[in-house]
Amino acid sequence: MRRKGFIQSMCTVLLVLTIMLLPTTALAAGKNPLEKVDGVGNNQNVNPDQVYDDLNSILELIYYGAGIITVGATIFAAILLSTAAGNPQRRNNGLIALAMALIGGWVLYKSYGLQQWAQKFGSS
Repeated sequence: MRRKGFIQSMCTVLLVLTIMLLPTTALAAGKNPLEKVDGVGNNQNVNPDQVYDDLNSILELIYYGAGIITVGATIFAAILLSTAAGNPQRRNNGLIALAMALIGGWVLYKSYGLQQWAQKFGSS
């Protein structure tokens, strides 16, 4: 137990020292930090259709991740419920977890419908 506290305190000290000793020139706003990156400039024209396509791709990725988490939470809740073995407290925990996973899936489904509705505003 003492070793865990020592490791945590050492990590905290290292984090504080890293933040304190970080050169402020790295955070200075005097120059454009993206000036050496190809394709980034002040006169860059942005195609609005491409922006909407990129945002839609990001949203799809978020929804896939949330769906995987929802399925995992449902499986975890089912495992909790099936291993209750007559213990009423574990049975209640499993039922609550299952209900929350199903409510989360329903919220995900409804937010996807709202996203599809809002997506119509960006399309031409």
